[in-house]
Amino acid sequence: MEDKTVSFKVRKPALIATLVILLAFFIMELQVSMISPIVFGDEGFHAEMAVWMASHLDYPKWVPFEATPQIMTGYWRPPMWNTLQASFLLFSGMSEIALKIMTPLISLLIGLSVYLFVRKLYNPNMGLLASVITVALPSMVTYSVLLYYSMLSVFYFTLFFFTFVLSEKLGNRKYFYLSGVFAFLALMTNQVALGAYALVFVMLLYEVAKDGKLKLALWKYGPLLAIMIALLAPYIIRNIALYNAPACFTLPMINRYFKMWNVEGCDVNNMASQASFVGQAIPTGTEQTVINLGIVSYLDFAYGNNFIVNVFILSVAAGVVILFARKERLSLPIGMILLMLVVLFISTYERSEDLSRYTLMFAPMLALSASVFWDELYVLVRKYQKHVALVIFVFVIFLAYTNLQQKLPTMNTIKQFSPAFFEACDWIKDNTPENARLYTVWGHNAVYNCRRNMATNMPDVLLAPNASYELKVLKENDINYIFVQKFSIDPQNRGYAGNYPLSFIQMLDSNSQTFVKVYENGPELSQCLQQGGCDGTIVYKVNA
Repeated sequence: MEDKTVSFKVRKPALIATLVILLAFFIMELQVSMISPIVFGDEGFHAEMAVWMASHLDYPKWVPFEATPQIMTGYWRPPMWNTLQASFLLFSGMSEIALKIMTPLISLLIGLSVYLFVRKLYNPNMGLLASVITVALPSMVTYSVLLYYSMLSVFYFTLFFFTFVLSEKLGNRKYFYLSGVFAFLALMTNQVALGAYALVFVMLLYEVAKDGKLKLALWKYGPLLAIMIALLAPYIIRNIALYNAPACFTLPMINRYFKMWNVEGCDVNNMASQASFVGQAIPTGTEQTVINLGIVSYLDFAYGNNFIVNVFILSVAAGVVILFARKERLSLPIGMILLMLVVLFISTYERSEDLSRYTLMFAPMLALSASVFWDELYVLVRKYQKHVALVIFVFVIFLAYTNLQQKLPTMNTIKQFSPAFFEACDWIKDNTPENARLYTVWGHNAVYNCRRNMATNMPDVLLAPNASYELKVLKENDINYIFVQKFSIDPQNRGYAGNYPLSFIQMLDSNSQTFVKVYENGPELSQCLQQGGCDGTIVYKVNA
């Protein structure tokens, strides 16, 4: 009997491998996102805005839940993220699960998009490498489990960049015009996406400089710029109608030196303040500038441990050199991305966390550059040892998994919050009127979890010279309660917006008939101060 050998060949192995890896990473991220409360940083603000928009089916002029009769913040920020969140809530029956699944899902879609576009630009192997590197960068992992706009802005900017590059390479007008739509969507998510508009404009100038034919360059890029600007028209008209300014957000570098238009109508503050904060938060950790934090510490925060940072930076640099050596047209957009990174590094002179968030949009482009190097190395080794060359993929995937494995437990810890805070919010929901307004330094965090209006960032409240002035300010702003977190009390009275001066708490306690302590949990304040801080809260009712 003749032996028969059965053999089979896997079709599209790179695609299958990419899907398996992305799904595995998605599940790992989902495990953190689903069990974490919506409380970290600005998560509460975004969640509450989504709930408000879904409930009212409205696009508000002012932030409705963080306003007082004297102070109102315009809702002029790019609205795409909160609008999408509201849509998810409506489709899910207002389930919080819909919010928690969004950023891990968008991360998966980013990885899949990078694979598909890079495969079309180059080959499936590069697509796999670029996709895995993109989603596993620690800064990407960080925001894949946070309810911030960052992942959505990365997604739209990725679609813009690759459709634009494909249109340049293939001469396909379909991709060309699609890139304009994605540039608009990216800008409606985050103002850093103005870089998309700048990139197209620079490409136009490059064509003029190269050929000296302005009309030809305008004929090529003019329609795209016209689409990108025309799509912005409704947003600009709304801003002019409501705030007397075409835009209220700041522009990197430019706003530090030039006042392009008057933005006084974007917010309302009728308070004649007698005090001012020395800063937003005590500068520690990523609240510091990049320089104060240190370049090495910043790179560790944004891109991983030192070894992986070095490998990533070297592979990106090598990939950029290879692209320019080949004189590929892609080298110009990549060069523009690197220039934008430098501009953001120079212009983001406050929190290092902000720089990480702003530059996140360019992560897929850096991953593309790195994949150019790894693919070139793979091709070189394969000439001599086909099977040994596969070790390159194993190495890159292993580094990606290591990054993810190290970052996610850290994020799971960071996303946990004070149990006493949640207990106090439960008490507030049960024992205060629905239209009550509370003052707290944790306004964004409390507004979603306590489901009450919040007032925050008011120096005349925290730095009031005496109780009578304090009461006057609270009455003018219709503030009924003060919600204090003991872990944010500053015994040194340094005057930061994110902390309660100890002198402020002492003033409240010394005027107990005016500021009535109606709820407290955690250790007594004296004990808390003796042990150098503690978990716990106090709620004072203001007797006007």
